[in-house]
Amino acid sequence: MEIRTTDYHTAGEPFRIVLDGAPQIPGATVRDRREHAQRSDAVDLVRRLLCHEPRGHADMYGCFLVPPDDDGADFGVLFWHKDGYSTACGHGTIALAAWAVESGRVACPDDDEAQVRIDVPSGRVLASVRRRAGAVERVVFRNVQSFVVARGSGRRAGGRRRLRSGPASCCGEAAVRSDPDVAPTQVTHR
Repeated sequence: MEIRTTDYHTAGEPFRIVLDGAPQIPGATVRDRREHAQRSDAVDLVRRLLCHEPRGHADMYGCFLVPPDDDGADFGVLFWHKDGYSTACGHGTIALAAWAVESGRVACPDDDEAQVRIDVPSGRVLASVRRRAGAVERVVFRNVQSFVVARGSGRRAGGRRRLRSGPASCCGEAAVRSDPDVAPTQVTHR
């Protein structure tokens, strides 16, 4: 098995991009491919090989490049880390956008800006890459849409009082804001 990768760091956060050698990951969409990868021993073997010692470490994050959902994106990506696969990764998106321009996958004049469209499991992310004198100077991105799915939800603590939480929001994954002294709550979204 031969696997070719390139490593990036975004403000010290590691990100490994698999360029060649990953198994084919079938699916009609990036989200479908993520679901397949989560069930595939062959794909997960490569993730573990690159993410765990001696080639990786506990904080390693990376991705498999996959086809986009449609012609509107430059490429698709499956994010992975030591525990499995995620729907999004901010520092990974920044690294991928810089890589896309630096590798020539997305054209960008030496002193200009380029848009990099990346399909991720949670949707399409748009990154803007600015170059000065041929070097990437800045990357910013617009994430997938997020929205509030519940307000003022809560649960009973030990059958006694009702605990209140803040808004539950969704941006590919679900998150709940609550008071610091309130135990975490499992949130399910469809």
